[in-house]
Amino acid sequence: MFDVVEKHRGLFKILLALIALSFVTFTAHSFSSAGGDYIVSIGGVPVSKQEIDKVIRNNDLQPTPQVMEQAYASLVNQAYVLNAANQLGVSASDERVKKLITDIPYFHDNGAFSKAKLDAYLSQSGQSEAAFVETFRKDLRTQSMAQLLNAPVPVADQQAKTVLNIIAAVRDVQTAEFRLEKYAVNEVADNDLTAFYQKNKNKYQLPNAVKFDFVRVDANDLADKQTVSDEEIAAAVAKAKTDDNPEPNTDEIRQALQLEKASRALAVLKENMSETAFNENTDLTAVAKIAGVEVQHNSEWLSQADAKAAGLPEKVVEALFSDDVMKQRNNSDAIDDNNAVWVVRVVDVRPEQLPELASIKEQVTNDYQAEKSHELAIAAAKEALNKLEKGEEVADLAWDNPQKLQIAQAQMVLSPAALQKFIAAKPAENKPAFVLVEDLPQPLIIKINAIEAPQIDEQATMQAKLQLMQQKSIAHTADYLNYLKRTVKVKAGHQKLNAE
Repeated sequence: MFDVVEKHRGLFKILLALIALSFVTFTAHSFSSAGGDYIVSIGGVPVSKQEIDKVIRNNDLQPTPQVMEQAYASLVNQAYVLNAANQLGVSASDERVKKLITDIPYFHDNGAFSKAKLDAYLSQSGQSEAAFVETFRKDLRTQSMAQLLNAPVPVADQQAKTVLNIIAAVRDVQTAEFRLEKYAVNEVADNDLTAFYQKNKNKYQLPNAVKFDFVRVDANDLADKQTVSDEEIAAAVAKAKTDDNPEPNTDEIRQALQLEKASRALAVLKENMSETAFNENTDLTAVAKIAGVEVQHNSEWLSQADAKAAGLPEKVVEALFSDDVMKQRNNSDAIDDNNAVWVVRVVDVRPEQLPELASIKEQVTNDYQAEKSHELAIAAAKEALNKLEKGEEVADLAWDNPQKLQIAQAQMVLSPAALQKFIAAKPAENKPAFVLVEDLPQPLIIKINAIEAPQIDEQATMQAKLQLMQQKSIAHTADYLNYLKRTVKVKAGHQKLNAE
């Protein structure tokens, strides 16, 4: 195909990175499995484990289960988009593909396309010219399809004004809370508590947790040990001098030079720590000796969620709960994170387990009482709402002072379902409207006394139109993707995303 490629040296723009779809996350640079097996084939477009590995490498990611799931989902979506391109006849001609490839700067030498550079790339990446061209063609067709899917959706001025009338209107509201303490449940029968515990077992399930030792050293630990000569300081001072700073602080410069040297020393130390952790994998004493620090101990049970909440680096958490460290009890590799190096070793493991009711009876009792109190409060609120909507008075209902509220403010407090009810509620015939909100810690009734229409100008209308166009485009894209998922034939392969 490239026999005549040197004839095509024009300037063309090419998007080689992310496919511009809101639901596509990663860059794959390939769809085909080159005849290999696959996890799933979507309308004849295979998604393989090799492609997922490629995505992870190309995006410089760690192959955690979560990242692999995300990469797989991204490739699946891209496969559906390619099917859409096939259905709609979105193509990329040989001529266009040739022109775009010859414009890639990586394949240029002195500003002109070099066939030798292309051949060297193909040899290094283990691809044939035909496979590279087909991969490029598929990426280009998918990009073209993505642009079609993301095209703006027209919105009329009246639509924008209708939305503005909803979101910018000012509502005069009052609220009345149904506080749980008024509906407190004090007595709990043993059989009710047991039934509640059995129903909510998942809530009380304790996840895997570990206790562990670790060695941590960072560049600051090494900085004071670094020697900086007077000549180095003098050179750095001279370089740092400016009109605004004619006399740089030599102490600060010495510290900066020491830290710079410490960072380089840390890289060397990491390799030594990693080798020692592998060779002496039964404890961390030798690793700590090399690092010049003490072995530290974490004696509290930490689950993965606890470890992340405690601020442990993500790479350290992944290592702690890996098979090699948690199950085999080996030292981890040296882990580099934010100019610090860690080596961790699990010393005890708590398997996933469900505590006996007797051991957590107080917690279960509190949860039962809270749930029942909430149910009673909601029942009282529904009874009050029924009376209010009939125009009856509710004697013990305490309304707070009136306040002005817009949708954006209500959105910060209300769930989407409650917000929809709030938007739909409108006073009529000088009578207020009422909304019951059940999913707050304290159920409440909102009374809407009046709605003040906003002032809408041309600029506000235009901004609303642009936002609506974007939202509609995203919604239409999602709808079309769902349509493809319902209609495109899917075939399972022999590969698995994760090892069984």
